[in-house]
Amino acid sequence: MNSLTEEMQMFIEVGEFVSRERESAKCKSGKNATQKTRDVSGAATENVIRSHLISKGLNISRSRVYVAPSWIEIDMLSLKEGVDPIKSEFSPSEVKTIIEIKNNAVADQTTIIRKNFGKLQQIAKDAQFAVIVLSEREGYKHVIKEETLGYPVFTLLSRKVAAGRWMWSAAETLNVYSKIMLRGDWAGKRAMRETGKWMDLVAYLRR
Repeated sequence: MNSLTEEMQMFIEVGEFVSRERESAKCKSGKNATQKTRDVSGAATENVIRSHLISKGLNISRSRVYVAPSWIEIDMLSLKEGVDPIKSEFSPSEVKTIIEIKNNAVADQTTIIRKNFGKLQQIAKDAQFAVIVLSEREGYKHVIKEETLGYPVFTLLSRKVAAGRWMWSAAETLNVYSKIMLRGDWAGKRAMRETGKWMDLVAYLRR
């Protein structure tokens, strides 16, 4: 796995975490829970991306947080130097970037994010904003686009394959990643590929 790009490492780390949590929940309840998987997937994506950003030397909040006096829950904050990242609430003056994180878009997330970012922008007037999407299927009608949202969007992996159980298996993920498409505009290209936005995101957060 060390030879993979950082984006693929993150994708596999999220999938393996979801797989473990699903197996644990199944053993306890004897049934699968789709909503539980969705919740776990979202939390795992936040935790994995947070860990990788911290490894870049960025000052990142350690959990979901708030910017006072708003009660809008925020997935992650990039904080100014010297600010304690362990806190659960921050003042606008401590914040560099307000970040929303998605494993992938489910239904229309653009409207909700734009509304929340708009409210937070009234409070944290000097803050940057960013949306990080771990992976998205090309052509999905609810894809979160920067030109539609009005804020920077960093989608790390683009894929031709729909989301599914394969995402929870490292072996199946690597199989999809290495698959070469034979037709269409992706002919000759892998079924899942990096967008190049990961290092763009890191540079953006360092500004």
